[in-house]
Amino acid sequence: MSKTVAQLLQEYRNHTPPTHSQKITFVGDLIGDIYNITSPFVFNGETIMAGRVEPRDSELSSVMFFRNNDDRCTLIKDDSQFKNHQDPCCCVIGDELILGGVVYPVQRSDGTTTYQMVFYRGTSLSTLTPFFKGPEGMKDIRICGLPNGRVLVMTRPQGGESGMGEIGYHIFDDLDSINADVIQTATLFKDQFVSGEWGGANQLFVLNDTTVGVLGHISYFEMVNEVNVRHYYPMVFEFDLITQKTTPPRIIAERSCFPVGPAKRPDLIDVVFSGGMVRTGDGAAILYAGLSDTEAGFCHLPDPFPLHTISSVNRSRMPMHR
Repeated sequence: MSKTVAQLLQEYRNHTPPTHSQKITFVGDLIGDIYNITSPFVFNGETIMAGRVEPRDSELSSVMFFRNNDDRCTLIKDDSQFKNHQDPCCCVIGDELILGGVVYPVQRSDGTTTYQMVFYRGTSLSTLTPFFKGPEGMKDIRICGLPNGRVLVMTRPQGGESGMGEIGYHIFDDLDSINADVIQTATLFKDQFVSGEWGGANQLFVLNDTTVGVLGHISYFEMVNEVNVRHYYPMVFEFDLITQKTTPPRIIAERSCFPVGPAKRPDLIDVVFSGGMVRTGDGAAILYAGLSDTEAGFCHLPDPFPLHTISSVNRSRMPMHR
């Protein structure tokens, strides 16, 4: 039986030790807040991350890339800026960088406005080109290359049997075969969230030949003083590629793990958007997150996948941390 966010949060508070955290400083010709970042990753010999850059009073944002050096990130001045894109996600498959972003606004044929994820691929930041679009109105699509050469895609449909938002999955033969129609009808994981609550995947980790670790978020609304407050918590679970079963989700952090700071709106004060995570290989991990839709930070915590060692391939793509 699924557990509520409140139950998962109590379990987290009962068993998780305190963690160290910091805000991230961004340097460069920037206007607005930087939040909902990816974790840093190594690509073409550089440690970089992507982030959402947005004025405080707007949701019209750009995705930009930064060179990462622990808690200080410097804007990369090239043509790797993606206007009207939100909430980036990145992974490396082969020698290609895969970038996903939520394009907003997108005009429907009936004149209404929605959003849509667009994915890019390329062997350098300056050669990233679009290769597929997700279904209109779907966020939190994530991609992961598997050891057998195939590609796992996780989805987040809403409405109907998906309610506020369920996580689905489909395994494609390769990047070229990914398409929105199949994503729209991907198999759903059952019994992850209770009715009225929702979640989504944020980053996928190959743990071994048959297991993928998922970093995601789990969320719910709460009416407080006539404000419909959003609560977002980073969570993890594991997906068995053979049985196609998942472990129950576990919360791994909350807003109080990070330094205090402003919120974009009163309803976003308790939002931690888990952008990505680096497993350091010594039983620990560093969670990178957007904070209350205004800032970004990282938090040190125990590796949430402690039974799985880091392969030499994955280790070669890890940034170095002090």
